[in-house]
Amino acid sequence: NCIYGVDIQPVAVQISKLRFFISLVVDQKPTQNSSKNRGIRPLPNLETKFVAANTLIGLDKPKQLMLRNPEIEKLEKLLADVRHQHFSAKTPKTKEKWRARDKELRNEISHLLIDDGWNTISANQVANWDPYNQNTSSDFFDTEWMFGFENGFDLVIGNPPYVSFYSGQAAKIELELLNKYIMQYDFIINKKGKSRLGTVMMFLEKTQKLLKKDAICTYIIDLNIFSDAYTPIRKYLNDKISIREIIKNLSEFENVGSGQIIFSFCNSRNTNNTINIFSNFSKNELVQVNQSKINEDNDYSYSFSKYINLLNLISEGSRKISDLSYIISGMNIGGVKEHFLSETKIDNTFHKGIFSGNIFRYKIDYPNEVQNRNPRNMFIKFDKKLEAYIWKNKLGTPSIGENDNKFKQNKILIRRPLTSDGSLAAAYSVDFDHYSDVTVYIINKTVLDLEILLGIINSKLATFYCRQSGIIKHDKGQQPQITINNFKEFPIKNDLSNIYQVIAQLVKILNFKYSFTVNDVVDGLVFELYFTDEMKDKNIEIVKFVEEDIKSVLGDKDFEKLSDSEKQNCIDELERRWTSTDNEVRNRIKLFAVRSPDILKPILESK
Repeated sequence: NCIYGVDIQPVAVQISKLRFFISLVVDQKPTQNSSKNRGIRPLPNLETKFVAANTLIGLDKPKQLMLRNPEIEKLEKLLADVRHQHFSAKTPKTKEKWRARDKELRNEISHLLIDDGWNTISANQVANWDPYNQNTSSDFFDTEWMFGFENGFDLVIGNPPYVSFYSGQAAKIELELLNKYIMQYDFIINKKGKSRLGTVMMFLEKTQKLLKKDAICTYIIDLNIFSDAYTPIRKYLNDKISIREIIKNLSEFENVGSGQIIFSFCNSRNTNNTINIFSNFSKNELVQVNQSKINEDNDYSYSFSKYINLLNLISEGSRKISDLSYIISGMNIGGVKEHFLSETKIDNTFHKGIFSGNIFRYKIDYPNEVQNRNPRNMFIKFDKKLEAYIWKNKLGTPSIGENDNKFKQNKILIRRPLTSDGSLAAAYSVDFDHYSDVTVYIINKTVLDLEILLGIINSKLATFYCRQSGIIKHDKGQQPQITINNFKEFPIKNDLSNIYQVIAQLVKILNFKYSFTVNDVVDGLVFELYFTDEMKDKNIEIVKFVEEDIKSVLGDKDFEKLSDSEKQNCIDELERRWTSTDNEVRNRIKLFAVRSPDILKPILESK
């Protein structure tokens, strides 16, 4: 009398009924009395409890009815009684009697609905829906006409399908059905614009509306709930529900392409609500977040790290990287690459093609191994006339930028899809002929020197922050990558001492030749930039000792003006010093994790 189910596939409904039958049978206590079916009670008829229907499409009912025909309510009660009688019917003859009566009542109700202001299509849908036909699925779902009530459920559980109608793997959908979805769901604000739509979004809104106040929903859904495309549904839900818990990193399902989470909420908004976010199904790692943290400032994001306090400390007293530099994506030539790429520099509109695979920390490898083996990507064309021609002839939708000024200056190039270890990788380019596609982000100087930004971006701290804050996306089965809009929010700490200058000095060395030892020292300087007080309190600050060593090796010389052999000698001497067991810089770096277990250790040990 209290449990109901719906699925668009009739076979799924049949399987559910079978599972319920098995559950009922195993609880029976058989006897030897054959006249009473050996003590086994007859199984109920579940046709009006589990139905096959499209949950996401509702009936098109009149918006307002001042006075409802009392005859309709009378027939509805009779229909509910008929279905109750059918539920317990034991013989085929009795079942058939109630099914025939069910059909008669549906037809009578249909005629009255039309007289009461319903459109003919919806009234006929009510009349024609036959719950006893086990091989068809209804094109609508309505609790009043299918289950006999409309006051909402106390609990909804489910694993809705993860179907996307907007991504590269978008499912095909008829335009008429797509428009029905768009018109029925309130989280879609712009009804005439292009919507990024997925079934999970619609199931979440539908469920919220199907629940009573304070009722509970628990769903298994895919990881796209964290993505930018889901911002509208997260915004819609935010002031209507209280999120109870999110359980991440489920691994209970085999052969499922997407990762899953458990998402549970209460259908009312508690202004003081605390969300429990568990890192796995065993619930041994918990992060608690006040729901007020989900707001317009962070696009209503559900991504919260167990290191949230550490992330706040990194952000404290900082400025956004986009306030200190100009960040933009490379040329978007997806789908029309053959028009823009070439093996040779045909004319002056072609430039050296720098793609994500060319970029490593402090190094641009051009041409790389792939380009040498297959040189079709050796050069990339910047041509606004070609872009306009492709659009005009509907050959594609390239977007190469208003002009190429971003390339014709010194710049930082960051790879969007990351290396296999999921770390940020950026390099400094002084070649005005380095042009890139959309797999690369470009940073131009506006306020802060690029060498300083490069040292911070390539640091362990930056990768840690980007992973934990969601700037780096790493969905199951996909290559980790950074998103440009989120990266623009990356915090750059204000320099209250001389750390910027020392970082810039060492970055110039790394730009000439990469050194693991020098890179480790830059990591330490970035730590001191962001955690100045912590490192002073723990007596592990290094900047003054690094300055002394650089001064001792370089004197008053400018590293960039030295010959290559002199530069190499400087690097060799710094490496010798910073690997020596009696060197203060080396020894303090060794103590980072020991003396700062709550701040530096999590960053150093993160993977």
